[in-house]
Amino acid sequence: MISTLTRTPDRAIIQFYELYRGPLLCYIYYRIRDFDDAEDMVQDVFVRLLTYELKLDESTVKSFLFTIARNMVIDYLRHLYTKKEKLSYLYDEMETVTTHSADVEALYHETMQIYQSSKQQLSPKARKVYELSFEQNMTIDEISRNMSITYNTVECHLFIARKKVRSFMKQALAG
Repeated sequence: MISTLTRTPDRAIIQFYELYRGPLLCYIYYRIRDFDDAEDMVQDVFVRLLTYELKLDESTVKSFLFTIARNMVIDYLRHLYTKKEKLSYLYDEMETVTTHSADVEALYHETMQIYQSSKQQLSPKARKVYELSFEQNMTIDEISRNMSITYNTVECHLFIARKKVRSFMKQALAG
């Protein structure tokens, strides 16, 4: 069926979409278990294919599409787990506060000051990566494009920054 694809890029992409949309949707949905997000991600896979600047090879386009989808699923799950980790940490900290709202507000301001101080311990680039991820909810891929650095560099900066901020905050809140 692929061998019958026309040489026009637009027409080829339409045919790729018709051919691989269903399998990609199943692949993504099976991993993230959210149908609406899976549909959005399938659309994003084909948007990335549209912006791909090199010539498409009909024999490898299927693996290329699934590689894009796999990377998007990984980003999605990392973002989801990071969000759950942040919420879990905040819930754990807030459970210990059982006094008046003035105390809660004071604790909030103190925690925010500690958080700001912990970010200052990071290198400028790591701090920017961390803020884009944590405060602006950008994915690693978006940060990579925004800062014009490689995906792996962003991943490394984010891993180190999270570890340092978490350690600093735990230490400061314990003492």
